[in-house]
Amino acid sequence: MNLPNANQIHLRRRGTAIVETKAGILIVEESNGVYSLPGGGVHQGELTEAAAIRELREETCLEAVSTQFLFDHWGRLHSVDDRQRQNQHAVFLIEAIGTPQPNDGIVSIRFYQPGDDVLLSQSARKIIEKYLTLKQEKKAEGTREYPIN
Repeated sequence: MNLPNANQIHLRRRGTAIVETKAGILIVEESNGVYSLPGGGVHQGELTEAAAIRELREETCLEAVSTQFLFDHWGRLHSVDDRQRQNQHAVFLIEAIGTPQPNDGIVSIRFYQPGDDVLLSQSARKIIEKYLTLKQEKKAEGTREYPIN
């Protein structure tokens, strides 16, 4: 099996937000009809946490009031313009205030509950699954649960 040389892979650092409410996990619909978690690329000199907060505000008009780093997630390799690319998501649990409104190219906003019939991006699906598993493990251990619900 031939793996691409590491210097041939363009890594894109991304700050990704999980905002969980009683209604579910906030997801945003892109113009292609696929839902993802709010977030986006990190600007030069920007921390991943700041990128997640900025993108959440830009895409949903919500203001972060607290953040908690959860984990890193590596997206699948994909080809763009004959180059291998991969997103490296720094995933943050964010408590936010305000009324979510689609903005900055976002078509719609909804809240995801496990089992919902919604077209999630592969990374969003895997990140949500990992978050919910981690949350259940913390609950089963009797350790401090994430500050939601």
